[in-house]
Amino acid sequence: YSSELSPAFVNALKKVKMLVSTADRNDETAIYADYVLPDNHVMESWNDAEPVAGMYAIQQPTIRPMYDTRSFQLSLMTWAFMAEVGPKRLTENESYYDYLRAYWRENILGKAGGGKFFDAFWDEALQKGFCARKGEDIQNNPFFIRLIRIVQVNHVLANVADGFGDGFIAGTAFVERGDQ
Repeated sequence: YSSELSPAFVNALKKVKMLVSTADRNDETAIYADYVLPDNHVMESWNDAEPVAGMYAIQQPTIRPMYDTRSFQLSLMTWAFMAEVGPKRLTENESYYDYLRAYWRENILGKAGGGKFFDAFWDEALQKGFCARKGEDIQNNPFFIRLIRIVQVNHVLANVADGFGDGFIAGTAFVERGDQ
């Protein structure tokens, strides 16, 4: 909403035949949606990523869902299950957490587990927040170095009492920390 291209974006949204929003609140895009299916807040959700080849990151919830929402991932799983499409693990797992664990067991353990049993590997990945493919030197990876700097800057920003301007980062997880 603070972009100079905002009017063009709104006009483009109005041309879409069906718009579904999975935002965690009725935001500036969701108000144009035909359906609003609230997503959990990022702090309420499981997620994973491979930000650079060989580095696997995992995100775990820090709070229980506060409202009647479900994660975007679980919505996709539910729709795929109902449409009978997608990989078999969609029908074998009841929650996105179970799906994520199964995915990591089948796809990440062999690449980054270092011979560990899955539960030990999973627990370590949860504690660290990431793991790396065998032989990867992520400590010296430029992306990893930038990521650490971003986390350090965000920690400082989370402790700033004001100065967030027009609120464009109001939904960011590190802003939601309260008065810490």
